[in-house]
Amino acid sequence: MSLEFPPPSYTPTGGDWIKDTNDTENSFPKYKTVIHNASHGNGVYVAWSNSVYDLNGTNEWPPSGAFDKQTSSVNNNKRGWASANDADGQYGTTYSTADKPSPVNLYLTIPVPINTTSYSITIRDSIPSEQAPKKWNFYGSYNGGDWTLIHSQDNQINWSTAETRTYSVSNHSYRHFRWEWLRNNGNAVISVGEIKVFGE
Repeated sequence: MSLEFPPPSYTPTGGDWIKDTNDTENSFPKYKTVIHNASHGNGVYVAWSNSVYDLNGTNEWPPSGAFDKQTSSVNNNKRGWASANDADGQYGTTYSTADKPSPVNLYLTIPVPINTTSYSITIRDSIPSEQAPKKWNFYGSYNGGDWTLIHSQDNQINWSTAETRTYSVSNHSYRHFRWEWLRNNGNAVISVGEIKVFGE
């Protein structure tokens, strides 16, 4: 039976995700939480991205927001993740019909490897659907260095508010995951409300 990662309920509620500015990747901080007292998947989770909306500002939408099990994305809660509204993070109409040459990536590391069977993406409930991803690659890695393409999607259009879409993938063992966002649906930034990974 496939299980959900991070687990659907755990202590503390939503996880206490901490921005670790001492642990960075290409100057971008990693966000970490320790899950305990869940029925499975206990341990350290790490999320990071090479583009974060208002990084270190008062309106930051951190990578951990894509994995915190909190789906209400009102501004004062920051439930969800969004790319930066700058040259590196912007998509817009240009990259709704062509692949972004240096795409934004979103990463998740879980405590132990799992045989990955599917994943789901929920878009945020308070943003235009144009921010939703349109085309992407999904990668897995056992060691965090060697990446294998698990799954690709294209022409994911006409998202409804807070819609969830689930994608089945080949069953292989991975601990590290990466979403490479090639296109969105026309907005300046790309964002997601929640991502879940399922495996055995």
